[in-house]
Amino acid sequence: MRRIDYIILHCSDSEWGDVEIIDQWHKKRGWKEIGYHYVILNGYRTYNEYIHQFRENVGMIEKGRPDSEIGAHVKGMNTHSIGVCMIGVKNFPFMQLHTTFKLLAKLLLIYHLSIKHLLGHYETHSGKAQGKTCPNIDMTYVRMWVSIYMKFLISYNK
Repeated sequence: MRRIDYIILHCSDSEWGDVEIIDQWHKKRGWKEIGYHYVILNGYRTYNEYIHQFRENVGMIEKGRPDSEIGAHVKGMNTHSIGVCMIGVKNFPFMQLHTTFKLLAKLLLIYHLSIKHLLGHYETHSGKAQGKTCPNIDMTYVRMWVSIYMKFLISYNK
């Protein structure tokens, strides 16, 4: 098992998508497969579903790369991080946020990391250099909620 030092949150910067679509996008960029380890759906898998506002599976988690494999999601940090991507641009649905916060809390606990090891892509060195805003959500807010979920999971598992 590889050492994990960070969990990094991203957004797809698209109104629709899933693991299969992101895998296609990343392969077109020359990558071997999807760069993220987890993808949380906003309910729109395709453009057609988005334009017709047909939404289902909001908050569903899809598995990308295995955690044991190095990702391709943050230049300079892939070797020791897990990449989590929320489908969407901003204004994420409540159920998607709920699932994301719970997943992030579980990952931090699994890898014995503190909340300071949870970063948004825009907080990384390469994200800053590229002018990223991803995941387009205030990470202070995210860390606050993930901390609450961590406390709940710890007390629930006693």
